[in-house]
Amino acid sequence: MKSRPVLRGIVAGVVVALIIGAVAWTDHSLFGLEYLFYDPALRQIALDHPPDPRIVIVAINETTMHALEADYGRWPFSREVMAMALDTLRTAGARAVAIDIIYTGEDARYPEGDRLFGEALAQAPAVLAVQTEISIRGAEVPSDLAAKLWTSPRSAGPMFLLRPQYGLLRRVPAIGTIRFGGGSSTARSYPLLDRLSTNRYVPSLALAAAALSEGWWHDVRPATGTSVIAGPRLIPLDSRGGFGIRWHRAPTLGATAGKSPDSNINYQVIAFEKLLLLSMVRNDQAAAAAAGVTPAKVRAALDQFRNKIVLIGLTAPGAE
Repeated sequence: MKSRPVLRGIVAGVVVALIIGAVAWTDHSLFGLEYLFYDPALRQIALDHPPDPRIVIVAINETTMHALEADYGRWPFSREVMAMALDTLRTAGARAVAIDIIYTGEDARYPEGDRLFGEALAQAPAVLAVQTEISIRGAEVPSDLAAKLWTSPRSAGPMFLLRPQYGLLRRVPAIGTIRFGGGSSTARSYPLLDRLSTNRYVPSLALAAAALSEGWWHDVRPATGTSVIAGPRLIPLDSRGGFGIRWHRAPTLGATAGKSPDSNINYQVIAFEKLLLLSMVRNDQAAAAAAGVTPAKVRAALDQFRNKIVLIGLTAPGAE
């Protein structure tokens, strides 16, 4: 008769085999088997790595929607609002401002806001999000957009089309794709470069913001089949050409279902309406006095963005 420890070992082995078999059955690529062990390890590593203090998130959340509706209407707001935010961040000394919002064309409702936004984009260290979609042969890149792209002799990987291609993209210093790859609802890796033509690539929004902030824009070249060199950095890629996301510290216990999505973000988060208020009072003493904001508070608020990478994005559920 087998001893209890032996029986427990057999049962545990059967359970593990069943789990592995179930994962392999539902994911024929076998990536599911890898993730079965990869995910717990990554969660543990994340606990030991606090968020980078050089990154600040400006969140357009539900509170923002309600706070600005009376003066600027319902979302999407006039682009004059984003111009004000960009000008303030530039004045504050932000190293890069990544705008994780897709603008699909000119704003016919408020053309003056469109003009102001274009001017602000041209003057700020800004990166504007674009979309890329896979294509059989790609397409020619307009010459006035080519300067926004990275050139690499790698010439590997599938071809993509850039969407959209319109005026604002020609004003902003840099662009970056927000495409996620992998076909999974769990974000584990992030495409680093999407090839638009034989040797021209659009970087990811994250890579473009990092490159702009560090001053090594366009300096990218392949190192091996599984890595690229961007400026001074050797960046490893996974088997599908993606960059593995390095998560930082799990959400706090207070970040539970039913709370704002902002409560699940561990980076420093500032509500967009507070940035907009700062833009209104920084050069207007009367407005500052009316809002009860002292010059010292204005300086302290501006200092939050000095030498930082600022990400502006939507966290309000259902907003696009």
